[in-house]
Amino acid sequence: MNFSRRPKNIVSLTLLTVFAALMFGCNQSHPQSTFEALGPVAQSQLDLFWIIFAAGALVFVLVEGLMIYAIIKFRRRSDDEMPHQTHGNNTLEITWTVIPAALLILVSIPTIITIFDNTNSPRTPAEGGLVVDAIGHQWWFEFRYPHPVNPDEEIVFANELHIPTGEPINIRLESVDVIHSFWVP
Repeated sequence: MNFSRRPKNIVSLTLLTVFAALMFGCNQSHPQSTFEALGPVAQSQLDLFWIIFAAGALVFVLVEGLMIYAIIKFRRRSDDEMPHQTHGNNTLEITWTVIPAALLILVSIPTIITIFDNTNSPRTPAEGGLVVDAIGHQWWFEFRYPHPVNPDEEIVFANELHIPTGEPINIRLESVDVIHSFWVP
């Protein structure tokens, strides 16, 4: 067995597996995207996502940049002696505690505002709107619609919510067995 090729094979197999998983997860006929907000609540959540993503990306770039700088600048060379190890720098410890705490507070402000704005959305059913029963099961959702011709019958879909555009919709949520999260873009 040739062990020199083994790491390349493992990396190639890993990349192929990740690529295949990403490609099989794409469905052009039924696209779903978190980044395509179609309602005011989804838009406020998307705006919040971009704020938090930008803050996280900025922190990541700064930390990684400082880490790479420190690794290159202060790397140990073969003729160097082991440097004196210091600890207990109160200023440094306070700094790296206060900065993340301040960042968390800054990120929590738009988060709390978004949560309260979305919580205060209208709770009264829309007049004359289509009523859809969304029933959460352990690994799927069941959607029940009134039959357009025979009101005593229902149309049932699994995991796909079909709603008309430009019309009010009333969704009645119900759970059969576990707590569910329900989100409409």
